[in-house]
Amino acid sequence: MTQCVIIRCKSVGSDEQTLYSTLQTAFPDNDIYFSCDSDFENTQRVLSLKRFIKQEGLDVEVPTLGWRCGDHNLYSVYNLNKDYDFYWLIEPDVFIQKQSLERLLEEASSTHSDLLLHGLSKQTPSWSWYTRYQILYPEHTIFGGLFSLIRLSNSALSFLFDERKKLAKKWKSGSFEPANYPNDEVFVCSMLMNNQFSCSELQITQNGYFNLIRKHITNIPKDLIVHPIYSDYARIIEKERFDLLATKKVGAGALATRIAKLLEQNNYDKVLLENLLDVVITNN
Repeated sequence: MTQCVIIRCKSVGSDEQTLYSTLQTAFPDNDIYFSCDSDFENTQRVLSLKRFIKQEGLDVEVPTLGWRCGDHNLYSVYNLNKDYDFYWLIEPDVFIQKQSLERLLEEASSTHSDLLLHGLSKQTPSWSWYTRYQILYPEHTIFGGLFSLIRLSNSALSFLFDERKKLAKKWKSGSFEPANYPNDEVFVCSMLMNNQFSCSELQITQNGYFNLIRKHITNIPKDLIVHPIYSDYARIIEKERFDLLATKKVGAGALATRIAKLLEQNNYDKVLLENLLDVVITNN
């Protein structure tokens, strides 16, 4: 079984290099790729996503296209090398070390599922991507999952790449609301689940720390795969500011619940609490 891994990023910085060093313990250098949402490209291992999507006609007029469609990163490497059996994608805010990487690959080696990711599940109309996808594919049951760590088979990528190009062509020739272009989670999970591909959930990430709650790297269990992690408190606060203030408008109970979840995932970090309270109090 041959496989490669793709680091999805904006540029190759310190976080990406740290992740790259960990991946080197399990993957040969030639099987590790950077897919960067920029024009920069200097080797066959550091690929420009912007060049690729323009070349392949995927450059639809949609805000933050690189952020929205992580499946594009997978297609960029698949298009370069179609010889792998499986293609992994990982984002730099996933914390993983040598031992947990070994356990991840051991788990994955026991299944030939076309799709393997965290949180694969049928979605309800309350999900923000539900209606956006349903408008385009009304006959489909809608699924989602967390795209920050994912494995896809060669056959699944071939199918998805063709379907994404068809959608992009349709989008360019039609009159659609830009905000409704389906993101990676809903597109990949729903397309595969509705077209007889085998799809499975990762088990190693069922650890209570792989979710959407932001965590400082000093506060996490180092033997687990964790998402999302930050090395800078300021970045957490920058990302949390909007959500905190929006939750505050809902009510004190909702705000307290959100802060409690953040603290629980961060080992009740006092520095983080002070920063969170500063945002809430300053914006009274």
